[in-house]
Amino acid sequence: MSMIQAGMIGVIGAMLAIQLKGSKAEYGIYVSVAVSIVLFVLISDRLGIFVRTVKELIAYAHLETSYFSVILKMVGITYIADFASEFAKMQDIKRLRDR
Repeated sequence: MSMIQAGMIGVIGAMLAIQLKGSKAEYGIYVSVAVSIVLFVLISDRLGIFVRTVKELIAYAHLETSYFSVILKMVGITYIADFASEFAKMQDIKRLRDR
């Protein structure tokens, strides 16, 4: 699946969810979840390629997998914290943003 097709599925799903959210909010959530699941299933083959590439890089660099696991967890936690901070800025939640 190309990136353009995935983007189009996402945009159409978002527009449909917004349209349905006006009448019944739960239907918009259902459409959003369904589109997310469809996109994940469609790109799951590319995730396999990513995992293989990461394993090759670990083997090439002669790293232990435990070190790489810790680094990957640190990057994930940092990404989530940054996302939460940006979300708090958009919602103007000063107490959460300043932490």
